[in-house]
Amino acid sequence: MARTAFTCGVPVLKAVKDGEGAVSLSAEEHKAFVRYLDLKNDMEDIERKHIYFCGHRHSFDYLKRIGAI
Repeated sequence: MARTAFTCGVPVLKAVKDGEGAVSLSAEEHKAFVRYLDLKNDMEDIERKHIYFCGHRHSFDYLKRIGAI
């Protein structure tokens, strides 16, 4: 959600992400692009952690069900 709202506020990001050819960025647009990449990485990290911990939760339930713990 934050990433989508951020992208709408900075039109040049669409050209950088989806466009073709050369794109030149001002210093402010470059900062916005770096912020966008940071948000994207944060969201991917959250997703990886969620998947990781869900896997552990399911493993724990399975081990309890078969009587291993």
